[in-house]
Order: sequence, then C-alpha cells, then structure tokens
Amino acid sequence: MCKGLINNRFIKAIDTILERENMLTKGVLSQNLGISQQKFTEILKGRMNVGADLLASLITSYPDISADWLLTGSGSMTRSNVASVPSDETPDELPNSTVSVLLKHIDDLNRENERLTIELNKYRPSSAIGDQP
Repeated sequence: MCKGLINNRFIKAIDTILERENMLTKGVLSQNLGISQQKFTEILKGRMNVGADLLASLITSYPDISADWLLTGSGSMTRSNVASVPSDETPDELPNSTVSVLLKHIDDLNRENERLTIELNKYRPSSAIGDQP
C-alpha cells in the first residue's frame, strides 16, 4: 500500500467534497474532520502524509466516499447507494474489509514511526551518565 497514492486519493476526495458543497471551506472541512487547518493544508500540499485516523474520519463523515477506493484505488471514489450520515452521528460499525485495511495502514504507520524514532535518536546527543569524564 503506497502512502503517496493514498495521499493523492485523499486529496482528490477532498477536492470532490469541496466542489460539490459550494459553501464548505477548507477550514470548516478540517474542523469537521477533527484536524488543525495547518496540518490539513500540509497534507493537501503533499508535504505530510494522511494518517489512518483522518482517513477514518473522512469515510465516517462522508460515507459516500468509498473506503476501498480511498485505501486501495479499487472501484469508484463515490458510492451512490449510501445514505448520508449527519455530521453529529457516526455509523456503529465499518465494513470488515474497511477495518482490516485501516488496521494494516495503522500497522504500516506504526512501523514507519518506529523507524523514524530510531533514525532521530541517532542525531540526539547522548545523555548517559557514563559519557561524562
């Protein structure tokens, strides 16, 4: 699962939502999705990867956006047979296929986070007691 492709599909879904809901701004949409406007902008500009929590928020808030398409590129972006969920309600359950894809994405992100933490620690000064003369 390529993060860049998921990011591109996420951006395309956001553009579609903004086009069809004329009065909706990026700022309001970022609030609806529970993310800061600054982080949302970074994701939309491709400088930051979208996280599993934001993907889940998008498909929960906009159930007509296909989770399968968003995560794998399979099928159509929108599902016309899905009733809209009011913004103050969430569905009780996500389809098993969606949950398994999201869990795999979370595992991938956790592994990437661990790798980056190890890499970052290489550049941090050592503060071990034995390092001092």
